[in-house]
Amino acid sequence: MDFEPYRDYPEWWEKFVNKQNDSHTLYYQYLIKDCVTEGQNPIYFLRYEDLVKDQAKELKGLFRFLLDKDDLTGTNVLKRIEAVVTDANKG
Repeated sequence: MDFEPYRDYPEWWEKFVNKQNDSHTLYYQYLIKDCVTEGQNPIYFLRYEDLVKDQAKELKGLFRFLLDKDDLTGTNVLKRIEAVVTDANKG
């Protein structure tokens, strides 16, 4: 683009940002209501920041959710998680 919308059209930009914010807020309200509060669909929240901070913990939680298991002990997925985390820590 050969212009900066936030600088060249500040009124439009403010309306655009507010509309986007309202849309995202509504989306997440429905998502949490349907998936968490009413339990219509299972959902797992995984934040990238948490994955970077503690890869093993977050991957274990994700796969417990995906496999619907309380414990991954003795599973191939636990072996793969440990291998991936070990390889990532070497580099």
